[in-house]
Amino acid sequence: MKFNFFNKYINLPCQEASFLISKRQETKLTWKEKIRLNFHVSICEPCSRFAKQVVILDASMAHFFSLNPSQSQAFSEKKKEDLEKFIEENK
Repeated sequence: MKFNFFNKYINLPCQEASFLISKRQETKLTWKEKIRLNFHVSICEPCSRFAKQVVILDASMAHFFSLNPSQSQAFSEKKKEDLEKFIEENK
């Protein structure tokens, strides 16, 4: 049986890479996840672009809510109802 190091330990599909990119914003990745993700992002332009966009979006949201702290806390009852209706209609 031929041992394929690349496919077993390094290869990472884009779907898993995007999951790890998002996960990285919330928690620490394991060393194996970091290696696999860094390798994938170094050779995959769409995932590299997505990783940069996630960082920018996260920073923008943090900046927005730091400028408007009341915005993050209060939704009017009408907005809540509208949002719930929209979610229900688009399931």
